[in-house]
Amino acid sequence: MICALAIAVVGAVNDVRGARIPNWLTYSGLLSALVVRFSIFGWAGLRGGFAGLLLAGGIFYFLFLLGGMGGGDVKLMAAVGAWAGTKQAISILGGCVSAGAGADFHLQAGSPLKGAGTTLTEVVNDYYGTSRVGAAYSIGAAQ
Repeated sequence: MICALAIAVVGAVNDVRGARIPNWLTYSGLLSALVVRFSIFGWAGLRGGFAGLLLAGGIFYFLFLLGGMGGGDVKLMAAVGAWAGTKQAISILGGCVSAGAGADFHLQAGSPLKGAGTTLTEVVNDYYGTSRVGAAYSIGAAQ
């Protein structure tokens, strides 16, 4: 689980910084998970790694097909699932659902990030289509 956590953290940091999860991380994470699981647990470990990969990666692939996330997210979750195995992958997916379900990513009233953004002449409308010309920009996920 420590390796799964390490891959997830490195992937999340890359995703936040550059909106990209590098292939070297996801593919090396997948391959190393399967090799290590086979080396330690034999065929049963390899089967568990593949099952975790298919479960976690498969669910995220479905969300990818719906347009909910990018391909890097799918590969990262597949690598995490390969390290974690089936039982832990189910727990991790449950945590993902509970963390994102009903979450409000809008800035709350009184946030110091409201109106603290930089004005960009290239951006005339926000995500919702509201005109931002001359308006104070906010810094946030849904801004």
